[in-house]
Amino acid sequence: DTMNKDSVMVLVDKTEYTVKVYYRRRMVRNYRAVFGPNPRQNKCMEGDRCTPEGWSKITSKNPQSKYNKFMLLSYPTDSSRIRFNQLKEQGIIPKSARIGGDIGIHGIWKGGDDMIERGVGWTDGCVALKNKDVEELFAMVGIGTRVFIKK
Repeated sequence: DTMNKDSVMVLVDKTEYTVKVYYRRRMVRNYRAVFGPNPRQNKCMEGDRCTPEGWSKITSKNPQSKYNKFMLLSYPTDSSRIRFNQLKEQGIIPKSARIGGDIGIHGIWKGGDDMIERGVGWTDGCVALKNKDVEELFAMVGIGTRVFIKK
């Protein structure tokens, strides 16, 4: 409660399957996380179930999500829109593709924490944590907290 939320930053590492919380540039928490079925891939379009990489911010917090708590991220960002349009122009994704959205950090259904422990990639591109971890994170972050997602 005494933490200045403006001094918090969240680092999501898709290779290490972790969410690290930094306060004034010092790591204060390290949580196990899971993503979609292909965590090493960057999000290209809606429906690919990949987690987008790069900088974003928490834009809203839902304390009563079906996945316990939900922190919405500012995806798509300007840089992800540029990349999305380049992928379309290069024919890598269909011209009819949409960029997607509703990417966030959230918990899991009641009794589902073992999915996180086993590293099962079940999300549609979000970052999922154990419920006790997402509750702790939810209390530490605020609207505007910076989040960096890396491969």
